[in-house]
Amino acid sequence: MELKPVYLLAPEPEPRRVSRRALVLGAFAAFTCGFGAGVAVRRVSRPVGPAVDDAALQWARALQEEPIEVLEREATSFLAVVATTRDASLGVGIERLAEWAIDADDAPRTARVDLARRLEALLDEVPDIALPRKLRAALKSLR
Repeated sequence: MELKPVYLLAPEPEPRRVSRRALVLGAFAAFTCGFGAGVAVRRVSRPVGPAVDDAALQWARALQEEPIEVLEREATSFLAVVATTRDASLGVGIERLAEWAIDADDAPRTARVDLARRLEALLDEVPDIALPRKLRAALKSLR
């Protein structure tokens, strides 16, 4: 009796597919890494510290109590502080500047119109500061 070898062929292995578990774990890992990177970037890109903001805010609060000539001369810096701090307590200075832009007949009209436009843009951007409707309408009519 003679034994002849028999060769059995195994089926080709199927390509590996990604299981649902692996997909969910991968998505969770990606979300976690992205969230961590976002928190890190936010911490790094924070605005200037509160000490500088407080000094600028104190300067602006003191400036709004100064005579209108001083406030008008420093209006650009004052409006920049208002835009960055968004503090409603600076509304007094905003009202004084609006009244000056409306009533100052001795000042050049271009300066008054320019200030009125900047005030309108600032008031649209910072909703915490509100002017009386009469002043707001007068600013719009100054254009």
